[in-house]
Amino acid sequence: MKDIEINGIKETIVERSDYPIEECKNILGNEVTAILGYGPQGRGQGLNMRDQGFKVVLGLRKGRSWDKALADGWIEGETFSKPKKRLSVGQFFNICSQMQDK
Repeated sequence: MKDIEINGIKETIVERSDYPIEECKNILGNEVTAILGYGPQGRGQGLNMRDQGFKVVLGLRKGRSWDKALADGWIEGETFSKPKKRLSVGQFFNICSQMQDK
């Protein structure tokens, strides 16, 4: 981490090197991250976390996002389903922009 100051405002910057993947896995342990929505943010973050070995589930509405998740290798009923079911599974949530105002 490093501190920077811009126009008199101090801020601490967390860099990628501060939390390498293995440290993140130690912190999260066996926790499940639930991502609600599969637009640009949800898709990118979900795939990245899944590919790095984190436990991730998706909460999606039927439609294009649902179809895209299937095409990306998520398993219906196991790693993704409708949002209500996912809320009871995940400890950490990432609510992506297309889900926030619905």
